[in-house]
Amino acid sequence: MLSECVDSAEIRELAARKARQQTRLDASNLARHFARLAVIAKHGEDPDVSADDSEELDGASIGLLIDVQFEDSAEGYPCMHIAIEGDLNLECQRCLRPVRYPVNLEARLTILNSDAEASRIVEPFDSIVMTADGLNLPVIMEDEILSTLPLAPMHGSGTKCAQVGSALYKSEIEAGKPNRPFAGLAPLLRAAGKDRDD
Repeated sequence: MLSECVDSAEIRELAARKARQQTRLDASNLARHFARLAVIAKHGEDPDVSADDSEELDGASIGLLIDVQFEDSAEGYPCMHIAIEGDLNLECQRCLRPVRYPVNLEARLTILNSDAEASRIVEPFDSIVMTADGLNLPVIMEDEILSTLPLAPMHGSGTKCAQVGSALYKSEIEAGKPNRPFAGLAPLLRAAGKDRDD
């Protein structure tokens, strides 16, 4: 289990004994531990998802394995090696249904007491500054996960999701409905011009 909050003395002790903390977050735990992470895996059946898509909603296999190894860096500062792997269900930006996204990341963060200490280490960009309250490990893990997520997750090009999107686009073209995103802009500009003249 990850420590909720670890102070400077505890961090040094964990690093000195090369302690390791591991936890597995399944779909039900994500909402409790990672409240800011808006990619909560869904349990159960979605009536809008076909049998071909059902593997994406297998809640038992959706979750993350988090492994944190503490140690001392070459510069003498405590550091932690983070490994996170597993799967999350994100919302497809094309069909708005769940899409499985694999998470597989590793990071090594040097733990500093102040920003001034960053100038003394070789890789200052791979560091984290301890706050007055200490380090909240679940929040750090959450930030690492968020940094790897795509801006617009979508199902692959060979899936029904892509075929449905393509079919809708073709039907609009065949029906003679051109895509005019700025069609309503002209009347607004004319109205704005009249207001200025008055």
